[in-house]
Amino acid sequence: MADHLSLKLVMFGDQTFDLTQRWKDLFHIRNNPAVEDFLAKSYIAVRNEIYKLPVDVRNDIPRFTCLNDLILSNQTGPRRVPAIDTAVACIYELATFIRSVN
Repeated sequence: MADHLSLKLVMFGDQTFDLTQRWKDLFHIRNNPAVEDFLAKSYIAVRNEIYKLPVDVRNDIPRFTCLNDLILSNQTGPRRVPAIDTAVACIYELATFIRSVN
């Protein structure tokens, strides 16, 4: 007899929707160590990459002390930073994926 396999399709989206509310839902997850670890390491990675940028480029990026600050400041700030939007969308999608498989 053939074993039945279940497949799960995962689609990563684009940046055409507002992630602010979805982030709030994701940040309320406190019972998933894998997601929490991923978000903590993502924050460190984003800070490290920003630190490598030239000072004049870094000055355009809003100051932040956590991912939530970065998300909110980039959504409401005077100038949007497309690279930050892309990083935030990628982190959100990967965290959502990690949550779905754990």
